[in-house]
Amino acid sequence: MESKINGCYEVIKFLAHLFRDEIKCFVERTEKALLIAKTKKFNLVGTLRNVQKGYAIVFTATEQGKQVPSEELLPVVFEKQKVHTLLQVITYWVNDNEYMIDFVLWQG
Repeated sequence: MESKINGCYEVIKFLAHLFRDEIKCFVERTEKALLIAKTKKFNLVGTLRNVQKGYAIVFTATEQGKQVPSEELLPVVFEKQKVHTLLQVITYWVNDNEYMIDFVLWQG
């Protein structure tokens, strides 16, 4: 995964449209993913979906920010709902005191 200039703009724009209860769930799942990543168990932690808005957010606990390719996530997400926006929240620990949260946004 490689960062791009102004790449976070689309992610911020997407997150700005979340409802209050969705924001609460987003924070809870992100914190859960960080806790799981700290235990060195790397996997999908959970999802947050909105059928009316057609999006899904997938939370992952990873080792060193490894991204799960969107092509692999989409079949899992599409199983339950048709989405046009998929946000992957990638959580990982750099060392015992510092963590990172990266985002990958897919829109189709």
